[in-house]
Amino acid sequence: MSPCPKITVVTPCYNAENNIERSILSILSQGYENLEYIIVDGFSTDHTMDVIERYRDRITCVIHEPDKGMYDAIRKGFARATGDVLCWLNADDQSMPWTLRTISEIFENHPDVDWVMGVPAFLNEKYQLTKIYTQPAAIPRKYIQNGWCRSDVRGLLQQENMFWRKSLYERAGGIDSSYRAAGDFELWTRFAQYADLATVDIPFSAFMKRADSLSRRDSTYEDEVKIILRGKKKYPSFLWRIGAKVSVIRALMRLFVHYKTPLIYYSERRQCFTMINSWRGVSGNSFSEIIRYVFYK
Repeated sequence: MSPCPKITVVTPCYNAENNIERSILSILSQGYENLEYIIVDGFSTDHTMDVIERYRDRITCVIHEPDKGMYDAIRKGFARATGDVLCWLNADDQSMPWTLRTISEIFENHPDVDWVMGVPAFLNEKYQLTKIYTQPAAIPRKYIQNGWCRSDVRGLLQQENMFWRKSLYERAGGIDSSYRAAGDFELWTRFAQYADLATVDIPFSAFMKRADSLSRRDSTYEDEVKIILRGKKKYPSFLWRIGAKVSVIRALMRLFVHYKTPLIYYSERRQCFTMINSWRGVSGNSFSEIIRYVFYK
């Protein structure tokens, strides 16, 4: 029997003493036998390294040195990676208890799948799970490649829920560490040049919504997205252009625009994760959730 795929998880961090322990434990507590866990600390000035040291014997590699930002740290981590499957989990986000074994099964049993994403999930700063999307949205390859997976069109792709083969990462050229806030957005546009994104109908990780998150502090993210979009095809529909400015129209467009894309779900009959190509809306919400958002937010 072949060993389960090696999964490399990279956690970049800087002054994360209040959150990183939960993130570390969310990975280590899964007991996955072929885990490579790499933590890249940008020379924290608080007690982050003291927390990391508590688990040093269970962490494959710790890099502790100054860096040029989050994506530089991630690039360093992936440069050391020897896993078959890669992901990164930020220091304040949480992996679900079933994630690594589920990812292992999916990639082992579906050799034609290079890239997957679970349904998005969110935490608040009290570590309460506040939202899980009700359905895996259709995410057409052209949407990702053209940069349409952003807040004013189809909606963002949740990085914490993303796993991919190392071979795809290498074909795409790796992460561009020159970006400060939108490096993941740019990386997905290159991944889509080589592979379809398969969506899975369970969450793998949860993103912590924080008031001081990097993308909210200033306009850096949007400025970088504008640079990435140069020369890419603009979304064609007149309604999408209106939706970019009117959130209700945008939400309805996502609900009613359908595409046939890869979906991975657990089949009770087959007792395994199965992949089909199915027609679905590009929204991860149901109609009732959109109504609730519009009238009761």
